Amino acid sequence: EDVRARRAELRPPSRAAHLALRRLELAAQQLRHRLEHARAQLGAARERRQLGAATRGLAVGAVTWIAVLPFADLPLTHLWAVLYFAVAASLILGMLGMMAGLWAEKFDHMAAVTNFIIMPMTFLSGTFYLVDRLPEPFRTASHFNPFFYLIDGFRYGFIGQAEGSLVTGIGMTAGIAVAFAFVCLWMFETGYKLKT
Repeated sequence: EDVRARRAELRPPSRAAHLALRRLELAAQQLRHRLEHARAQLGAARERRQLGAATRGLAVGAVTWIAVLPFADLPLTHLWAVLYFAVAASLILGMLGMMAGLWAEKFDHMAAVTNFIIMPMTFLSGTFYLVDRLPEPFRTASHFNPFFYLIDGFRYGFIGQAEGSLVTGIGMTAGIAVAFAFVCLWMFETGYKLKT
C-alpha cells in the first residue's frame, strides 16, 4: 500500500488538473495585460491633460495678442524668448492646476491655491512694476520667484530688455517644468486621490 501511495504521488497531473493550471496561467496573463493597458491609458490621459492645459494657455495668449495688435505697437525682438517662456508658463501653470485639482477635495481648496499661491507670486513678480525699484530685501526675494523669470523672459522677447538673467530664467523654468511633470506622473501612477 505504501508503494501504491508513492506511485500516485509521482504520477503526472491529470488532464483536468493540467487544463485548470493552463486556464489559471491564461487568466493571469490577461490580467497583467489589462493592468499594463490601463497604466498606459492613464499615462496617455495625463499627457493629454497637460498638453491640453498648455494649448489652452497658448491659445488665450495668442487671441489676446491678436486683439491688442490694432491698439498697440508690440515690437517682437526675440521670437524664441516669447515662444519658450510662453510654452514654459503654460506647461508650469497647467501642471500646477492638475496637481491642485488632484489635491483639492472641494472648490474652496482650488480657490486657496489660486488666492494664496498663484496670485501673490504673480503680483510680486514684477508684472506691473520694475523689480529694480523695490527696496532691497524685496528685490532679492523677487529673484527667487519663478514667475519673475517667466514674465521677465517673456517681456525680453518683446522689448529686448531683461531685469534678471535669461540663463537663470531658462534653467529655473525648465527645472520647475520637469519637477512638476514628475510630481504629476507620481500622482497619476500612485493613484493619488484618483477615483474610478
